[in-house]
Amino acid sequence: MMDNLELGQTIAKLRKNKNYTIKQLSEITNVTSSMLSQIERGLSSPSLNTLRVIADALDVPLFSLFTEFVPTKDLITRANSRKKNHIPIIEQLGIFIIVSGFKRLH
Repeated sequence: MMDNLELGQTIAKLRKNKNYTIKQLSEITNVTSSMLSQIERGLSSPSLNTLRVIADALDVPLFSLFTEFVPTKDLITRANSRKKNHIPIIEQLGIFIIVSGFKRLH
Protein backbone atom coordinates (compact mmCIF):
# COMPACT_ATOMS: atom_id res chain seq x y z
CA MET A 1 0.00 0.00 0.00
CA MET A 2 1.26 3.47 -0.86
CA ASP A 3 1.74 5.90 2.01
CA ASN A 4 1.28 9.68 1.94
CA LEU A 5 4.98 10.33 1.35
CA GLU A 6 5.12 8.06 -1.71
CA LEU A 7 1.94 9.64 -3.06
CA GLY A 8 3.39 13.11 -2.51
CA GLN A 9 6.67 12.17 -4.19
CA THR A 10 4.75 10.84 -7.19
CA ILE A 11 2.76 14.07 -7.49
CA ALA A 12 5.94 16.15 -7.16
CA LYS A 13 7.66 14.09 -9.87
CA LEU A 14 4.70 14.42 -12.24
CA ARG A 15 4.47 18.15 -11.52
CA LYS A 16 8.15 18.65 -12.28
CA ASN A 17 7.83 16.59 -15.48
CA LYS A 18 5.26 19.16 -16.62
CA ASN A 19 7.62 21.97 -15.56
CA TYR A 20 5.01 23.37 -13.18
CA THR A 21 5.89 25.12 -9.97
CA ILE A 22 3.71 24.48 -6.94
CA LYS A 23 2.24 27.95 -7.47
CA GLN A 24 1.35 27.20 -11.10
CA LEU A 25 -0.26 23.88 -10.17
CA SER A 26 -2.13 25.69 -7.40
CA GLU A 27 -3.57 28.17 -9.88
CA ILE A 28 -4.66 25.40 -12.26
CA THR A 29 -6.23 23.21 -9.57
CA ASN A 30 -7.55 25.82 -7.14
CA VAL A 31 -5.77 23.89 -4.38
CA THR A 32 -3.67 26.18 -2.19
CA SER A 33 0.10 26.16 -2.59
CA SER A 34 0.35 25.32 1.10
CA MET A 35 -1.88 22.26 0.69
CA LEU A 36 0.04 21.08 -2.40
CA SER A 37 3.30 21.47 -0.52
CA GLN A 38 1.95 19.46 2.41
CA ILE A 39 0.70 16.73 0.05
CA GLU A 40 4.07 16.51 -1.71
CA ARG A 41 5.88 16.24 1.63
CA GLY A 42 3.50 13.53 2.86
CA LEU A 43 2.10 15.72 5.63
CA SER A 44 -1.48 15.76 4.37
CA SER A 45 -3.97 13.14 3.22
CA PRO A 46 -5.76 14.67 0.24
CA SER A 47 -9.35 13.81 -0.56
CA LEU A 48 -10.15 11.73 -3.61
CA ASN A 49 -11.64 14.81 -5.25
CA THR A 50 -8.42 16.79 -4.67
CA LEU A 51 -6.39 13.94 -6.17
CA ARG A 52 -8.71 13.84 -9.18
CA VAL A 53 -8.25 17.57 -9.76
CA ILE A 54 -4.46 17.24 -9.46
CA ALA A 55 -4.38 14.25 -11.83
CA ASP A 56 -6.49 16.15 -14.38
CA ALA A 57 -4.17 19.15 -14.17
CA LEU A 58 -1.15 16.91 -14.71
CA ASP A 59 -2.86 15.11 -17.63
CA VAL A 60 -2.52 11.68 -16.04
CA PRO A 61 -5.16 9.12 -15.06
CA LEU A 62 -6.01 9.14 -11.36
CA PHE A 63 -4.70 5.60 -10.82
CA SER A 64 -1.23 6.66 -12.00
CA LEU A 65 -0.81 8.59 -8.75
CA PHE A 66 -0.91 5.24 -6.92
CA THR A 67 1.22 3.09 -9.18
CA GLU A 68 4.88 2.98 -9.95
CA PHE A 69 5.79 3.87 -13.52
CA VAL A 70 7.25 0.94 -15.40
CA PRO A 71 8.58 1.65 -18.89
CA THR A 72 6.66 -0.33 -21.49
CA LYS A 73 9.87 -1.79 -22.90
CA ASP A 74 10.38 -3.54 -19.53
CA LEU A 75 7.01 -5.28 -19.81
CA ILE A 76 7.69 -7.02 -23.11
CA THR A 77 10.12 -9.89 -23.59
CA ARG A 78 10.75 -10.77 -27.20
CA ALA A 79 11.12 -14.45 -28.14
CA ASN A 80 14.81 -14.08 -28.89
CA SER A 81 15.39 -12.40 -25.51
CA ARG A 82 13.70 -15.02 -23.33
CA LYS A 83 15.89 -16.83 -20.86
CA LYS A 84 16.22 -20.51 -21.55
CA ASN A 85 17.17 -23.31 -19.19
CA HIS A 86 19.62 -25.67 -20.80
CA ILE A 87 19.20 -29.24 -19.58
CA PRO A 88 21.46 -31.53 -21.64
CA ILE A 89 19.25 -34.64 -21.59
CA ILE A 90 16.19 -32.68 -22.63
CA GLU A 91 18.14 -30.94 -25.40
CA GLN A 92 19.21 -34.35 -26.69
CA LEU A 93 15.55 -35.31 -26.90
CA GLY A 94 14.85 -32.21 -28.99
CA ILE A 95 12.84 -30.31 -26.38
CA PHE A 96 13.62 -27.03 -24.66
CA ILE A 97 11.89 -25.29 -21.80
CA ILE A 98 11.29 -21.56 -21.67
CA VAL A 99 11.50 -19.98 -18.21
CA SER A 100 7.91 -18.72 -18.44
CA GLY A 101 6.78 -22.33 -18.19
CA PHE A 102 5.82 -23.02 -21.79
CA LYS A 103 7.21 -26.12 -23.48
CA ARG A 104 7.79 -26.26 -27.17
CA LEU A 105 9.22 -28.98 -29.38
CA HIS A 106 12.41 -27.93 -31.04
